[in-house]
Amino acid sequence: MQRLFLVVVIITIGMAETAAAQVSLELKVPDKSQQTVHVETKLKEALTLGNVDFEASADMFMIQKRTAGQRDAEGKIRIANEFEVVQIEANLPGGFKIEFDSGNPDAADTDNSEIQQFIDFFKVNSKLKWASVLKKDNRVDSIEGTKEAAEKVSQLFKKELDPAYLKQVENQRLAAIPLKPVGKDETWDSKYIQDFGAGQMLEFDVTYKYLGTVEKNGNKLDRIGFTATRVTYTVDSNSSRGITLEQSKLKVTESEGEIHFDRKLGLIISSHRKLRAKGDVTLNLNGQSIASKLDLTIDAKTTLQP
Repeated sequence: MQRLFLVVVIITIGMAETAAAQVSLELKVPDKSQQTVHVETKLKEALTLGNVDFEASADMFMIQKRTAGQRDAEGKIRIANEFEVVQIEANLPGGFKIEFDSGNPDAADTDNSEIQQFIDFFKVNSKLKWASVLKKDNRVDSIEGTKEAAEKVSQLFKKELDPAYLKQVENQRLAAIPLKPVGKDETWDSKYIQDFGAGQMLEFDVTYKYLGTVEKNGNKLDRIGFTATRVTYTVDSNSSRGITLEQSKLKVTESEGEIHFDRKLGLIISSHRKLRAKGDVTLNLNGQSIASKLDLTIDAKTTLQP
């Protein structure tokens, strides 16, 4: 009996220690709150199509403003979103270059109709005002306000304004914050998608890992690590001028990242994700199979402004 009592005590102590070691990371969105976020994204693509090499890259900087409404009886809250600044520098195959600044959008106009459709999309996107409707747990329930904008852009870019796609992207971003308490070195899995334009989509299987805390600018922040284990490459023929994907052997060759979360504020303070996928793909162009090599790199950072 005494031995049984000791076993019960030991188990109880172990459970208490485990509970104490775990932390709850809860997203918070107070009524009428405002956030300003700096978003920096670098994309790079190298494609060998048969014996021909193509390279493209884009550097993007955006300042996004988010304004919360008031939570309703169901616990939902509407977040109004808009871009205050959009700056893009893109280098396209054939030596074409785009320099777009939302402060002077018409300066990027060109007589080249193929390039102009990119610029027209940047113009529409930079003026976009949309809403994210959040559920009680502050994950996205729906996206509103993009339908009219989608009607103004080329088929190449309609996916990027699709409410279902935008909802998926936002909820996958928020998946970095676990829904249940976690302990140090505990992991959880999710997806991470990146649209490369022209119908190209990468979907990564990712693992997040709770790394403990760090002091930054006088604040205690929770650290969450990020790695990718697998990638799926798809091509939408409706957005890619009839190019279809027959086979993909892309593999993740580089993945790193870290998210910093303020537990007191319930906000992601900063995030950094860098991913690279390389490998052989077989594309079909006008009924002809073409063996190709693809190398895609994503480097994305977001920083919440004080």
